[in-house]
Amino acid sequence: MTTAIAIYAAVVSTVALALELVSEWRSWGTRVQVALRPGMAIVRPHAPDESAVVFELINHSAHPVKITHLGMEPLQRGGNDLVDAAATARSE
Repeated sequence: MTTAIAIYAAVVSTVALALELVSEWRSWGTRVQVALRPGMAIVRPHAPDESAVVFELINHSAHPVKITHLGMEPLQRGGNDLVDAAATARSE
């Protein structure tokens, strides 16, 4: 009986340690989701509309981040289509 309890306790503690390590590993990294909204417009009274690209950045990390760089690449040279957007973030 004592052996069974010891084995059960060892299994439970190992699973708990594994879950804790996975949780720490996931919260350690910086995860920022970047979304583009091209074709938006800045509308002001008595001024012409200006076209704009809106970046939506969502922090999925467990800690605050600071966005240090933001960039995008055209799909084709001279084209207006965007293929990729990236943000560089660092922990604060």
